[in-house]
Amino acid sequence: MHAVEKERTPRLSLGEERNMVTHLLVVNLSVFILVQFTDIIYKMENMPALSFERSVLENIRVPAHFSEFITHPWTLVSAMFVHTRVIDIVSNMIWLWGFGTFLQQQAGHRRILPVYLFGALTGFVFYLAAMNLVPPFMAIRSGAFMAGAQASVMALAVAAVVIAPKYRVLPALMGAFPSGSSHSFTSP
Repeated sequence: MHAVEKERTPRLSLGEERNMVTHLLVVNLSVFILVQFTDIIYKMENMPALSFERSVLENIRVPAHFSEFITHPWTLVSAMFVHTRVIDIVSNMIWLWGFGTFLQQQAGHRRILPVYLFGALTGFVFYLAAMNLVPPFMAIRSGAFMAGAQASVMALAVAAVVIAPKYRVLPALMGAFPSGSSHSFTSP
């Protein structure tokens, strides 16, 4: 009887086991809450805002200077989940949910994490290259950094459009918007 009761007890689940989009949403939101909680602790201890910036954020965001990046290589992984502003986390998670869910339905759950990770890594590589090789960016790189899921979400969006270029977005509106076509709308 004990085994039967154990089978009936539902385990904590935030969706299907194979829903990588949900897992990424949970990780991003958890890291956001942890960063905000840490910031609150620093403020409660009357520490200057610069102290939180130097001791926490500088160790989890990708710095613009390549020489600083070499001393903090783990930021390539940590920065893809770090958001410091509410508008950033909200907008990135909405787009992650939208494009990620569509891509997961079209290509399967095993494709989501590689696209997310490689999209972020590609974004960080281009960011570092631009900030260290393009003269106008070199002038502003002091104190600059990159963090967030923007590059990952963009990679998911591009992958979704590549997989289903003729998919109609919002089919009930004006005959739908084609996602990968250059049709013009005309009045009847």
